[in-house]
Amino acid sequence: MIRTISIDTIIEPVQGHSLPFVPKGPVEISQGYNGPFSHLAFSRGLCNVFYDYRFAIDFKLALGTEVIASKAGVVFYVIDYSKSLYRGTDLTEGIAASPNLVIVAHEDGLKSCYSHLDGNNIFVERGEVVEQGQPLARTGLSGWIGPVPHLHFQVYTGPRTFPVVFTNYGGPLEDRLLKKE
Repeated sequence: MIRTISIDTIIEPVQGHSLPFVPKGPVEISQGYNGPFSHLAFSRGLCNVFYDYRFAIDFKLALGTEVIASKAGVVFYVIDYSKSLYRGTDLTEGIAASPNLVIVAHEDGLKSCYSHLDGNNIFVERGEVVEQGQPLARTGLSGWIGPVPHLHFQVYTGPRTFPVVFTNYGGPLEDRLLKKE
């Protein structure tokens, strides 16, 4: 069964999340909201899976950066065994590369996903209660990271992502507004 969603609906931003890491300088985003590359491919159904990744964010972070819970919740899912890695730009190869990840379920019914983690440095287990700011894992080389290592972050339910207003960051999140090097 194929599920479809309207990507033209206006969605209110989600409140109460902090950045999923402690910034050590300027926050760098390699792909923001409505990102033109991998997020667009999923959102527009250009691959076999249809997810709305319009509001997913790729934070450019050094490998080994500590990833923290953006909001309190319960660890819903953990993948810590993936050895898959793809650094290229081919869509078909990219979507086949599964990342290590942590998903946290929140009281409001939404979930936050932290992806491209080091499988040997995930600090939580399924069912564990986590507080906002609690360390979850470290970034690593897993999944489709493309040419720039990053933390993929999204708040979602089902196939739909939601924009986030971070409590500790007020900079741009829309891809077209980001300064690109």
